[in-house]
Amino acid sequence: FELLTPRTNHTATRLPSGALLVVGGGLTNSIGGPAGDEVLSSVELFDASAGSIEAAPLAAARSHHTATLLHDGRVLVVGGASDGHSQSASFGDELGSVEIYDPSADAWLAGPPLATPRFLHTATLLADGRVVIAGGSNAAEAEIVSSEIFDPSSDSWSAGPALNEARVFHAAAALPDGGALVV
Repeated sequence: FELLTPRTNHTATRLPSGALLVVGGGLTNSIGGPAGDEVLSSVELFDASAGSIEAAPLAAARSHHTATLLHDGRVLVVGGASDGHSQSASFGDELGSVEIYDPSADAWLAGPPLATPRFLHTATLLADGRVVIAGGSNAAEAEIVSSEIFDPSSDSWSAGPALNEARVFHAAAALPDGGALVV
């Protein structure tokens, strides 16, 4: 099976139904390389038995974003870049917007914006259901040391602890004690 639209710098999130939600990214050419600067707002639902179908599009085209499956089945899509510049985003294109996908309605809702727009950040789902957004990049700070915490019970953000060092292209994982490790 193939996606309806070849793309790069997108996200793929497994939904409770087993389908994959493929969100945004940038266009690629037929051999997988960059096809230009077009960033996508298109979304696909991919099911191994049925292939790919179009889903409701994002309000804002984005690449280099994160997508996190929340405990209630919704998908939190955070930040990203609005201009792909082929394989890498550039400063000034960062997004602070947040969109939340409801798979039961195939609909996107606007979420509360980030305090600090960013791309190339991480999103970590904590055991208590909150999501930590850490690091990344933007025009104002280049590499970001701040973190923000999304609470899905109130659909709100709070400031998180600062990283010891600014990071981009990093990884993060939830820890058994409820925290997150950023490397």
